[in-house]
Amino acid sequence: MARPRSAFGSLALILALLASCGDPPLPAKATDAASAADIASASDSWPFADAAKEIATLDGAADGAVDAASQGGAETVDGAIDAAIGADGQGDTAAPGDAGSVDSAAPADTVKPADVPIAEFTLVSSIPADGAADIALDSGLAWKFSTTVKPESAVSYTISVQGPGNTAIPGKFTASGDMVTFVPKGPLPVASRIDVVLGTLVQSNQGVPLSETKLHFYTQPWADLQKYHALAEQFAPQIRQAVATPADYLRALDFDGDWNAWDNPADAKAFLAAAEVGWTAVETRSHVYLTYSFYWPQRTAVPPGVGFDNDIAGAQVVVERKSGQPVALQTFFKAKADEQAWLWLTAESGFPVKSKYFRAVLPRDQLFPPADAKVAACQPGAADAAQCKRRYPAYLTAGNHQSCLWIDKGETLDAQCVLNDYLKSQLLWVVYAPGAAAKEPGQPTNAGTPADYTLRPLHSAWWPHREEAGLDGLFADTQFIYAPPTGRPLGPKYGIGSRLANPQDVDFGRPPWAWRWKPGTFSSSYYDLPRGVPLFDPAHLLYQRLGGATVGPPAWDPATKNGFSQDYCFNPYLGIDARQTPECQ
Repeated sequence: MARPRSAFGSLALILALLASCGDPPLPAKATDAASAADIASASDSWPFADAAKEIATLDGAADGAVDAASQGGAETVDGAIDAAIGADGQGDTAAPGDAGSVDSAAPADTVKPADVPIAEFTLVSSIPADGAADIALDSGLAWKFSTTVKPESAVSYTISVQGPGNTAIPGKFTASGDMVTFVPKGPLPVASRIDVVLGTLVQSNQGVPLSETKLHFYTQPWADLQKYHALAEQFAPQIRQAVATPADYLRALDFDGDWNAWDNPADAKAFLAAAEVGWTAVETRSHVYLTYSFYWPQRTAVPPGVGFDNDIAGAQVVVERKSGQPVALQTFFKAKADEQAWLWLTAESGFPVKSKYFRAVLPRDQLFPPADAKVAACQPGAADAAQCKRRYPAYLTAGNHQSCLWIDKGETLDAQCVLNDYLKSQLLWVVYAPGAAAKEPGQPTNAGTPADYTLRPLHSAWWPHREEAGLDGLFADTQFIYAPPTGRPLGPKYGIGSRLANPQDVDFGRPPWAWRWKPGTFSSSYYDLPRGVPLFDPAHLLYQRLGGATVGPPAWDPATKNGFSQDYCFNPYLGIDARQTPECQ
């Protein structure tokens, strides 16, 4: 009489049969997986060290039980395996020896296969969670499944972890029990979206494939930006927003919380019009460039523009590092191919004025009036003048949302920023100022209804979403690749969004990294520079506007720390952080 198969042998036979039934075999090759014990001992500081140690302990206990049982023969080994499976919830409750592996009602030489149900194989949870933001750059990744994972199926060609530009992030995958972990070889990309795809070749120990699962999360921005945040608040504008329709109220780009610009115009009717102004900072050895962005869910059809969804304009305040004082202002707005960038200088800036690429030179107290003239730091000759809060008087037009200066009469011929005493007497507007919280403003009045806006950093809010296009994203496409001026630093080498979502497709708003100075009007002369220069390389833009090498400002002298520098100490959009170098101290 043949000896009945042990439970272990029966289970092995069934699994072998299941694996041969249509499931694509995995290549016989060395895997990326390591033992749980190796993971647990790798680093106590690793985010999943405790979990890995627990897995290693359980694995060790199970191995020990099997080793000890093996001294008593095959039946005892089968019992130990049954006990381990039953205790783990993955199989039948164990019985002593080989009990239960043979059907007592069947003939003595007939063996009944063990009853092993096919378990569903799905993702249960992930670390980081899908859609999570502000994830530390030294984080590891982990995925928990509904049942045990086949280790050789959790490798780099079955699981994709990618950063900006669809670039694979190198690291090590490890499968243990129902967990798969991934330890990157280095820090994750800063202020970026990370995409994970768990493919169908990931399998359970029973050979059940996983349905393709896509996840993503966002990493944290650069560290130690408190100084820039303080400067952004110190020189944030006071904004006179002319209001003709509800579409003229300032808002956050993600005011509805979904980072989908396609539904913003419709959602604006259901959400309060709480104002937000984006800001970011770039620093050279001589100046800090503070860029501010203004967003509206819609632009109405006011000549010379046309109506479209998701409108943006902005401004840039230039602060001299040595004095801590604002020295220049640029504003940015567009209508179709007409991309305007207006420049004003302070009389105290020391910049040469032989160039023709600026509108006016004004006293600092006029271009950047103190927020509170009674404060001691804002008094003439104050020793701590660098502490004075100054706010340029912004004027944002109704309908076409041109970014203007309240004390500039604009260009009547081109219908740009036109402002005179009569118009001022007729306008209804809201006067926004930076505050701790934003609330929906009251009805606009000719006296200016006061309201607050909040400041939000573009480098941690907008920039991580730079590659999100399509019907559930911010942008119409991601075809824009920054092409720097000759001899200037390179930016991202992959495509990013340059046109906000807009179903009309007749015009569109551009994010700050896609602004350009190239007017389409005959009344303005300009120095043509590539798209994106105002944010990627603002020092080069200002240098050219001031006359460049011909009549522009003198070059930076590191010995005296005077002059104009185009070398960056901090430029997150070019990937430059030299703040700790002696040249930038």
